Amino acid sequence: SSGINAEYGDQEMVQLKSKILLTAPPPKQYNSEQFEGKHISEVRKENSILKTKCDLLKIENDQHKSTLLGMKVTQEAELMRLSEEHSAKIDKLIQHHEGERQKLVTQHATRFAESEVARLTNKVETLELQVSHYSDQAAQLPKLQGEAQTLR
Repeated sequence: SSGINAEYGDQEMVQLKSKILLTAPPPKQYNSEQFEGKHISEVRKENSILKTKCDLLKIENDQHKSTLLGMKVTQEAELMRLSEEHSAKIDKLIQHHEGERQKLVTQHATRFAESEVARLTNKVETLELQVSHYSDQAAQLPKLQGEAQTLR
């Protein structure tokens, strides 16, 4: 196979392969009586043709293996790229989700804080009203005590 590669280029190999495959006799079953009466040069010629065919098929097989290996490497690289791209998209979605979650927590806390502030403000105002009412009552207490003593 390597001897043939050294003697012929790729294009010449294809032409030689076509010529041999077209001119070679069809495959035969081995029959010991088949070679009786044939001249040894015919047997050697057929043997040479078959060896060449075998070498060409090996070369073709090697080319197919090389092509498939190249395709495999390309597909593995594409798979790796897609996997990394997918991971990046997932990371981005996780970050977006975390941002949205944090925004909702903040909104809830703000609403809760606002309602808590409103509740506490109402409570303070109520207490201020009570203090004001009690202060008014305390201010009126001496007057009422004086009136109570006068009535007694």
